[in-house]
Amino acid sequence: MLDGWLFSTSIRYCPGCLAGNNSLVQQEYGGPWKKTWHLPVTFACLQHQRFLREGCPQAHPGGPAAWRLIAFPSASALHPAQCRLPLQAGRTGRHRSSCGIRLDQPGEDGLPRPSPGTLDVQEHLLALLSPQHPAQDAACTFADLRVISALLCRSWPLGQDLMDSRLTAAVSEHVRRLDAGYRQPLDRQPHGILATAGLLTAAAAVRGSADLEGTLIRHAQPGRWHTPSQTWARILGRHQSTCSPALREAVLPLLTSGSTASRRKRRRT
Repeated sequence: MLDGWLFSTSIRYCPGCLAGNNSLVQQEYGGPWKKTWHLPVTFACLQHQRFLREGCPQAHPGGPAAWRLIAFPSASALHPAQCRLPLQAGRTGRHRSSCGIRLDQPGEDGLPRPSPGTLDVQEHLLALLSPQHPAQDAACTFADLRVISALLCRSWPLGQDLMDSRLTAAVSEHVRRLDAGYRQPLDRQPHGILATAGLLTAAAAVRGSADLEGTLIRHAQPGRWHTPSQTWARILGRHQSTCSPALREAVLPLLTSGSTASRRKRRRT
Protein backbone atom coordinates (compact mmCIF):
# COMPACT_ATOMS: atom_id res chain seq x y z
CA MET A 1 0.00 0.00 0.00
CA LEU A 2 1.41 3.38 -1.03
CA ASP A 3 2.05 6.01 1.60
CA GLY A 4 -0.68 8.65 1.68
CA TRP A 5 1.87 11.44 1.31
CA LEU A 6 3.78 9.93 -1.61
CA PHE A 7 1.67 11.57 -4.33
CA SER A 8 -0.95 14.29 -4.26
CA THR A 9 -4.56 13.18 -4.41
CA SER A 10 -5.37 15.59 -7.24
CA ILE A 11 -3.68 16.89 -10.36
CA ARG A 12 -1.97 20.20 -9.64
CA TYR A 13 -0.45 22.49 -12.22
CA CYS A 14 0.53 26.05 -13.03
CA PRO A 15 -1.30 27.42 -16.10
CA GLY A 16 1.54 29.85 -16.74
CA CYS A 17 4.08 27.03 -16.93
CA LEU A 18 1.83 24.99 -19.22
CA ALA A 19 1.56 27.99 -21.56
CA GLY A 20 5.26 27.57 -22.38
CA ASN A 21 8.21 29.89 -22.81
CA ASN A 22 7.64 30.89 -26.48
CA SER A 23 10.32 28.52 -27.78
CA LEU A 24 9.40 26.77 -31.05
CA VAL A 25 8.66 23.41 -29.45
CA GLN A 26 6.67 24.95 -26.58
CA GLN A 27 4.72 27.16 -28.96
CA GLU A 28 3.40 23.95 -30.51
CA TYR A 29 3.17 21.62 -27.50
CA GLY A 30 3.14 23.95 -24.51
CA GLY A 31 5.26 23.77 -21.38
CA PRO A 32 6.07 20.53 -19.55
CA TRP A 33 4.03 18.89 -16.82
CA LYS A 34 6.47 19.11 -13.93
CA LYS A 35 7.13 16.08 -11.75
CA THR A 36 7.12 18.18 -8.60
CA TRP A 37 3.45 19.01 -9.18
CA HIS A 38 2.63 15.42 -8.24
CA LEU A 39 4.12 15.82 -4.76
CA PRO A 40 1.90 16.79 -1.81
CA VAL A 41 4.52 19.27 -0.58
CA THR A 42 4.22 21.35 -3.76
CA PHE A 43 1.51 23.97 -3.57
CA ALA A 44 2.83 27.05 -5.41
CA CYS A 45 4.75 28.04 -8.53
CA LEU A 46 7.77 30.14 -7.61
CA GLN A 47 8.26 31.43 -11.14
CA HIS A 48 4.73 32.80 -11.51
CA GLN A 49 4.22 33.40 -7.77
CA ARG A 50 0.81 31.77 -7.65
CA PHE A 51 -0.83 28.78 -6.03
CA LEU A 52 -1.11 25.76 -8.27
CA ARG A 53 -4.48 25.10 -9.83
CA GLU A 54 -6.24 21.82 -9.05
CA GLY A 55 -8.17 19.82 -11.61
CA CYS A 56 -10.10 21.12 -14.59
CA PRO A 57 -11.92 24.49 -14.40
CA GLN A 58 -14.92 22.69 -15.87
CA ALA A 59 -17.04 20.58 -13.51
CA HIS A 60 -16.89 16.85 -14.28
CA PRO A 61 -18.78 13.81 -13.02
CA GLY A 62 -16.93 12.08 -10.20
CA GLY A 63 -15.29 8.69 -10.40
CA PRO A 64 -12.21 6.73 -9.36
CA ALA A 65 -10.05 8.40 -12.02
CA ALA A 66 -11.74 11.80 -12.12
CA TRP A 67 -8.50 13.53 -11.13
CA ARG A 68 -6.33 11.90 -13.78
CA LEU A 69 -6.44 14.66 -16.36
CA ILE A 70 -3.67 13.30 -18.59
CA ALA A 71 -4.09 9.57 -18.00
CA PHE A 72 -6.22 8.81 -21.07
CA PRO A 73 -3.99 7.96 -24.06
CA SER A 74 -7.06 7.46 -26.27
CA ALA A 75 -7.31 11.24 -26.40
CA SER A 76 -3.88 11.54 -28.03
CA ALA A 77 -5.22 13.90 -30.69
CA LEU A 78 -5.66 16.59 -28.07
CA HIS A 79 -3.06 19.20 -27.23
CA PRO A 80 -0.97 18.17 -24.16
CA ALA A 81 -2.55 21.01 -22.17
CA GLN A 82 -6.15 19.97 -22.92
CA CYS A 83 -8.29 18.15 -20.37
CA ARG A 84 -8.84 14.47 -21.17
CA LEU A 85 -11.67 13.83 -18.73
CA PRO A 86 -14.88 12.45 -20.27
CA LEU A 87 -17.80 14.81 -20.70
CA GLN A 88 -20.30 12.31 -19.31
CA ALA A 89 -20.12 9.86 -16.44
CA GLY A 90 -19.59 6.22 -17.32
CA ARG A 91 -18.32 6.86 -20.84
CA THR A 92 -15.21 4.80 -21.61
CA GLY A 93 -13.37 3.66 -24.70
CA ARG A 94 -11.27 5.35 -27.33
CA HIS A 95 -14.20 7.03 -29.05
CA ARG A 96 -15.71 8.70 -26.00
CA SER A 97 -15.73 12.51 -26.02
CA SER A 98 -13.19 14.34 -23.88
CA CYS A 99 -13.57 17.72 -22.23
CA GLY A 100 -10.83 19.41 -24.25
CA ILE A 101 -10.67 22.60 -22.18
CA ARG A 102 -7.23 24.20 -22.30
CA LEU A 103 -5.52 24.19 -18.92
CA ASP A 104 -2.80 26.64 -19.94
CA GLN A 105 -4.95 29.75 -19.63
CA PRO A 106 -3.57 31.80 -16.71
CA GLY A 107 -6.88 33.61 -15.96
CA GLU A 108 -8.08 34.22 -12.43
CA ASP A 109 -9.38 31.20 -10.54
CA GLY A 110 -10.43 32.75 -7.24
CA LEU A 111 -7.27 31.77 -5.38
CA PRO A 112 -5.34 34.43 -3.46
CA ARG A 113 -1.73 35.12 -4.32
CA PRO A 114 0.69 33.44 -1.90
CA SER A 115 2.38 35.72 0.59
CA PRO A 116 6.18 36.15 0.50
CA GLY A 117 6.46 33.97 3.62
CA THR A 118 4.43 31.20 2.01
CA LEU A 119 6.62 31.33 -1.11
CA ASP A 120 9.74 31.18 1.07
CA VAL A 121 8.51 27.93 2.64
CA GLN A 122 7.75 26.50 -0.81
CA GLU A 123 11.22 27.44 -2.03
CA HIS A 124 12.78 25.72 0.98
CA LEU A 125 10.74 22.54 0.46
CA LEU A 126 11.67 22.33 -3.21
CA ALA A 127 15.34 22.92 -2.36
CA LEU A 128 15.20 19.80 -0.19
CA LEU A 129 14.45 17.78 -3.33
CA SER A 130 17.65 18.90 -5.03
CA PRO A 131 20.24 16.15 -5.68
CA GLN A 132 22.75 18.43 -3.95
CA HIS A 133 20.80 18.31 -0.68
CA PRO A 134 21.61 15.40 1.68
CA ALA A 135 18.84 12.83 1.28
CA GLN A 136 18.76 11.86 4.95
CA ASP A 137 18.32 15.46 6.07
CA ALA A 138 15.51 15.96 3.55
CA ALA A 139 13.75 12.79 4.71
CA CYS A 140 13.93 13.91 8.35
CA THR A 141 12.61 17.36 7.49
CA PHE A 142 9.61 16.00 5.60
CA ALA A 143 8.86 13.52 8.41
CA ASP A 144 9.04 16.34 10.96
CA LEU A 145 6.66 18.51 8.95
CA ARG A 146 4.23 15.63 8.58
CA VAL A 147 4.18 14.95 12.32
CA ILE A 148 3.92 18.65 13.23
CA SER A 149 1.11 19.13 10.70
CA ALA A 150 -0.82 16.38 12.49
CA LEU A 151 -0.16 18.09 15.81
CA LEU A 152 -1.46 21.37 14.39
CA CYS A 153 -4.65 19.65 13.23
CA ARG A 154 -5.09 18.13 16.68
CA SER A 155 -4.65 21.46 18.45
CA TRP A 156 -6.44 23.61 15.85
CA PRO A 157 -7.13 26.53 15.85
CA LEU A 158 -4.20 27.14 18.17
CA GLY A 159 -1.68 27.50 15.33
CA GLN A 160 -3.66 29.72 12.98
CA ASP A 161 -1.42 32.70 13.76
CA LEU A 162 1.50 30.82 12.17
CA MET A 163 0.07 31.04 8.65
CA ASP A 164 -1.38 33.53 6.20
CA SER A 165 -4.85 34.39 7.53
CA ARG A 166 -6.32 33.78 4.06
CA LEU A 167 -5.47 30.07 4.42
CA THR A 168 -7.13 29.41 7.77
CA ALA A 169 -10.59 28.68 6.36
CA ALA A 170 -9.17 25.90 4.17
CA VAL A 171 -7.29 24.39 7.13
CA SER A 172 -10.45 24.56 9.25
CA GLU A 173 -12.29 22.62 6.55
CA HIS A 174 -9.52 19.99 6.46
CA VAL A 175 -9.68 19.61 10.26
CA ARG A 176 -13.47 19.34 10.07
CA ARG A 177 -13.11 16.49 7.58
CA LEU A 178 -10.70 14.73 9.92
CA ASP A 179 -13.10 15.10 12.84
CA ALA A 180 -16.06 13.90 10.77
CA GLY A 181 -14.39 10.66 9.64
CA TYR A 182 -14.22 7.50 11.71
CA ARG A 183 -10.68 6.87 13.02
CA GLN A 184 -9.18 9.24 10.46
CA PRO A 185 -5.37 9.33 10.67
CA LEU A 186 -4.22 12.64 12.10
CA ASP A 187 -1.44 12.90 9.54
CA ARG A 188 -3.74 12.51 6.54
CA GLN A 189 -2.67 14.53 3.51
CA PRO A 190 -4.35 17.97 3.59
CA HIS A 191 -7.36 18.38 1.36
CA GLY A 192 -6.68 21.08 -1.20
CA ILE A 193 -3.90 23.48 -2.13
CA LEU A 194 -4.69 26.20 0.41
CA ALA A 195 -4.92 23.76 3.34
CA THR A 196 -1.61 22.23 2.26
CA ALA A 197 0.05 25.62 2.07
CA GLY A 198 -1.33 26.71 5.43
CA LEU A 199 -0.38 23.57 7.35
CA LEU A 200 3.10 23.23 5.87
CA THR A 201 3.82 26.93 6.44
CA ALA A 202 2.75 26.65 10.07
CA ALA A 203 4.62 23.37 10.54
CA ALA A 204 7.79 24.95 9.17
CA ALA A 205 7.40 27.81 11.65
CA VAL A 206 7.04 25.36 14.54
CA ARG A 207 10.01 23.30 13.40
CA GLY A 208 12.16 26.42 13.09
CA SER A 209 11.22 27.71 16.54
CA ALA A 210 14.11 28.61 18.82
CA ASP A 211 12.27 26.75 21.62
CA LEU A 212 10.93 23.67 19.84
CA GLU A 213 10.11 21.79 23.03
CA GLY A 214 8.23 24.74 24.51
CA THR A 215 6.30 25.29 21.28
CA LEU A 216 5.25 21.64 21.15
CA ILE A 217 4.18 21.71 24.81
CA ARG A 218 1.94 24.71 24.14
CA HIS A 219 0.19 22.68 21.43
CA ALA A 220 -0.28 19.70 23.73
CA GLN A 221 -1.79 21.22 26.84
CA PRO A 222 -3.63 18.66 29.01
CA GLY A 223 -6.64 20.98 29.03
CA ARG A 224 -6.99 20.46 25.29
CA TRP A 225 -6.03 16.77 25.19
CA HIS A 226 -7.18 14.41 27.93
CA THR A 227 -4.13 12.17 27.38
CA PRO A 228 -1.37 14.14 25.63
CA SER A 229 1.12 11.26 25.80
CA GLN A 230 -1.27 8.84 24.08
CA THR A 231 -2.10 11.40 21.43
CA TRP A 232 1.58 12.07 20.82
CA ALA A 233 2.27 8.36 20.58
CA ARG A 234 -0.52 8.10 18.02
CA ILE A 235 0.81 11.04 16.01
CA LEU A 236 4.39 9.82 16.00
CA GLY A 237 3.52 6.20 15.33
CA ARG A 238 5.61 4.73 12.58
CA HIS A 239 7.23 8.10 11.77
CA GLN A 240 9.28 8.36 14.94
CA SER A 241 12.29 6.55 13.48
CA THR A 242 12.38 8.89 10.48
CA CYS A 243 11.99 12.16 12.40
CA SER A 244 14.98 14.33 13.18
CA PRO A 245 16.84 13.81 16.48
CA ALA A 246 15.84 17.36 17.48
CA LEU A 247 12.12 16.60 17.17
CA ARG A 248 12.40 13.25 18.96
CA GLU A 249 14.25 14.92 21.83
CA ALA A 250 11.69 17.75 22.03
CA VAL A 251 8.79 15.28 22.13
CA LEU A 252 10.33 13.02 24.79
CA PRO A 253 9.23 15.13 27.81
CA LEU A 254 5.62 14.99 26.59
CA LEU A 255 5.69 11.21 26.36
CA THR A 256 7.46 10.64 29.67
CA SER A 257 5.35 13.16 31.59
CA GLY A 258 2.22 11.40 30.43
CA SER A 259 3.59 8.04 31.51
CA THR A 260 4.62 9.43 34.89
CA ALA A 261 1.18 10.92 35.44
CA SER A 262 -0.44 7.59 34.58
CA ARG A 263 1.76 5.73 37.06
CA ARG A 264 0.92 8.22 39.81
CA LYS A 265 -2.78 7.84 39.13
CA ARG A 266 -2.54 4.04 39.33
CA ARG A 267 -0.72 4.26 42.68
CA ARG A 268 -3.41 6.54 44.10
CA THR A 269 -6.16 4.11 43.10
